[in-house]
Amino acid sequence: MTLPSRKRRQQIKNLLSVGRYKMEKAFRYPDLGGEKIFCIGRNKTGTTTMAKALRELGYRLAPQRYAELLSDDFYLKGEFGPIVEFCKYYNAFQDVPFSWPDTYRVLDEAFPNARFILTVRDSAEQWYWSLIRFQSKRFGKQGSVPTEADLRAAEYVRPGFVYRAKSVWGNQGEKLYDRDWLIETYLAFNAEVEHHFAGREGKLLIVNVSDSQDYRRLCDFLGREPVRSDFPWENRT
Repeated sequence: MTLPSRKRRQQIKNLLSVGRYKMEKAFRYPDLGGEKIFCIGRNKTGTTTMAKALRELGYRLAPQRYAELLSDDFYLKGEFGPIVEFCKYYNAFQDVPFSWPDTYRVLDEAFPNARFILTVRDSAEQWYWSLIRFQSKRFGKQGSVPTEADLRAAEYVRPGFVYRAKSVWGNQGEKLYDRDWLIETYLAFNAEVEHHFAGREGKLLIVNVSDSQDYRRLCDFLGREPVRSDFPWENRT
């Protein structure tokens, strides 16, 4: 990863301190020595549940909306500098852009002591139908599978964000909700993550939030005492 110039790093710091990225008063100073836990599983693999679990375990979780804005403004343009700078202010991260291709590679280099959690479903088929149900309910007309026009018109984050977000997987046009294509991207992403961290013990944990035993595995991985016996289910479709 090529680091931004000193001037660019200062510009990024200024960007994160004002306007739509302005941090809450308590979080305006970077947590340079804190833990960095990145939940990098695809959307609809229990990332909201994981977010609540991490909060309960005492982590300072990054606000999702700030990360989404940074995703739209910088990830989609191939610039990771502002995202790396943003990560200095919090301990734990989930959803976009952390669940998108290549982000974990950049963060692994930027934060050598960070640990990563890959959330998965029981099967790729289960993940696909969960995604279809959720996005049909959220963005489709009368619960139908969304069209390209529906996604471009969606107001979530800002107009067009949902459509642009799907573009990171290359599945636009007729492949927008193609079952085989989406399952292929899901399996390929998970395989790439596993390959990237292969042989590096303690760096990656693969978790299925529907498995109660995985909650204890999560706590062991993080070195935290459990506060419950199972994951706190959130955002069921």
